[in-house]
Amino acid sequence: MAVIKTLARLLVSLRRGTKKLVLVSSDFVALALLLWGVISFRYRELYVPSEPAAVALFALAPTFGVAAIAYRRLYHEITRFLTPQFHVMLSTVFFAGLAWSATVFVAGQHGIPRSAAAAFVFIAPILLVVLRQIAARFLSVVDTDRRASAMVGLKPKKIVVVGCGENALRFLGSQLNASYSVVALIDDAPAQVGRSVHGIPVRSFSHLPRILELENIHEVIIASGNPSDEQTLDAIKSLRAIGISVRTYNEVTFNPIERSNALILRHYDIFDVLQRRLIPPNIERLRDSFHGSRILVTGAGGSIGSELVMQLLSCEPHLIVLLDNSEVAIHRIFLKSQDWVDRSGSATAIEPVLASILDQRRLDMVLSTWRIDTVFHAAALKHVPLLEREPRAAVVTNVLGTHIIAEAAIRHGVRRLVLVSTDKAVNPVSVMGATKRAAELIVAEAGQRSHNGIICSSVRFGNVLGSSGSVVERFLDQIAAGGPVTVTDPEMTRYFMTVEEASCLVMEAAALARGGEIFNLDMGQPYSILALAKTMINLAGHAVRSDEAPDGIEIKFTGIRPGERLFETLADSDQSAVGTAHPRIKMIKSELVQPSHIQHHIEKLKQATENGNDTVIINLLNSLIETQPHAGQVVFLKGLAPHANPN
Repeated sequence: MAVIKTLARLLVSLRRGTKKLVLVSSDFVALALLLWGVISFRYRELYVPSEPAAVALFALAPTFGVAAIAYRRLYHEITRFLTPQFHVMLSTVFFAGLAWSATVFVAGQHGIPRSAAAAFVFIAPILLVVLRQIAARFLSVVDTDRRASAMVGLKPKKIVVVGCGENALRFLGSQLNASYSVVALIDDAPAQVGRSVHGIPVRSFSHLPRILELENIHEVIIASGNPSDEQTLDAIKSLRAIGISVRTYNEVTFNPIERSNALILRHYDIFDVLQRRLIPPNIERLRDSFHGSRILVTGAGGSIGSELVMQLLSCEPHLIVLLDNSEVAIHRIFLKSQDWVDRSGSATAIEPVLASILDQRRLDMVLSTWRIDTVFHAAALKHVPLLEREPRAAVVTNVLGTHIIAEAAIRHGVRRLVLVSTDKAVNPVSVMGATKRAAELIVAEAGQRSHNGIICSSVRFGNVLGSSGSVVERFLDQIAAGGPVTVTDPEMTRYFMTVEEASCLVMEAAALARGGEIFNLDMGQPYSILALAKTMINLAGHAVRSDEAPDGIEIKFTGIRPGERLFETLADSDQSAVGTAHPRIKMIKSELVQPSHIQHHIEKLKQATENGNDTVIINLLNSLIETQPHAGQVVFLKGLAPHANPN
């Protein structure tokens, strides 16, 4: 028994990729032994293939089986019990066996009896399912020991799980469940209530308060397929109001430590309400694109920049240079990324650089010293109302800074330049949006003009949840202060995505780029800001102020501020976005940009920013983006139409 426990612990401790390799190898060997066994049984003697054709046909049997399982992505789920996908396994292996037996008959049997081939077709699916059941029992020894160990000191925490479908089953079989004791599963589906799953009773939502009271439970896990349905949201509101911790187990993310897709447990947050299906990244494509690369990330200490760094690490680049002008931010991401490197044993070098993108000499030194081949330009000023008051600062950083980056990339033979842009660059009505549109034009023109084939592209997306200064962060602060929660307009909508999702899709777009593209990230449907405010108030355990709830949190409408608009879009009305190899990324091909137009306005903007004349700066910015035929209809900033001759 001690040997079994030791072996089980060893298998559980392996990295996910190694576990998959063990499982694939086990399936191949099991199928090969099964075929050898049925043929030997048929011949009443040990079977030895006597000719090359027989060896090839014999090897094809386990190969067909393993390939079919891999094609159905059944190796992507490694759990310690049999999930409802067992029927998929049965059908997959059965049809793979049929394909192999057909191949045998077409190629000539070469010593493989028809009866043995038929037996293999029917026995192979059952064998693999049974072996997985045995493996689940075998590995459960580890969980049993963990629970026993926990009983010696701290008892497993009693919890209730909402949901009893496949996602809930994943949780029950995961390593996360080792420290929990699941008292009940909650589901209102008539077919589920009253039954038990792995010995755990399924109860309806109406039983939840009684279960929490009787069992003294302080945490609930949301593992249902739809954590934002009205009933679940009502339950969460009630649970939060009485101090019950609520967490979710339903999101596919990229785990850089395991370098794979993984399901994680985290606190329920507002992104669960937005309910957009997340698509796991194409890990192989990302590694092919960035493995061994020498990468510079500007704005590396910011929300997007820092997450980009952490996700790039999983692709094992040769070097990542972190550039930011904030000492605190650059120090934080340097420590975090270096800790990851030390923990994972990665060979990636991390180099922090405390500098501004406006420091051309320092930038030249960085690009030449470390021979950078890929630049992610995420450094930017982004807060719309503030930049309406500070157009000079916006132009200096977002326009002139991008120009400095693009020119340096050309000079030093950088292979790929990716600009992190925004949906506010489409038909811009704000200083911030106009500067990012200008930055897109600068990057596109640099790609057209370079003689060394630099691949230049821009990536647009909307509001990022969790980023500094985001609407969600502001609402949280206002709710914590007791209100009011300020909403611009009842009709206002915005696109949202998490910082992890945005960063991953930026990398995906960069891997797809061939030069001159603007990539739009699909963020699902725009979400009502008023609905977001109400939901966040409810999730915090409060009510929205009304005649029925006079003590609730007030929602106050402030009206549209300069530079804001009610609705955002990701493409101009006269442009059509086409699909790419990624289902969530659309592409717009940039039209030709006149180099003389860009260079002329850059020189004029340099002079204007040195003189500090906001009116001239805004007129020049309008002129820069308005004269491009693909820029769409421009609403001139601050009501100032550009002079006929901004010279």
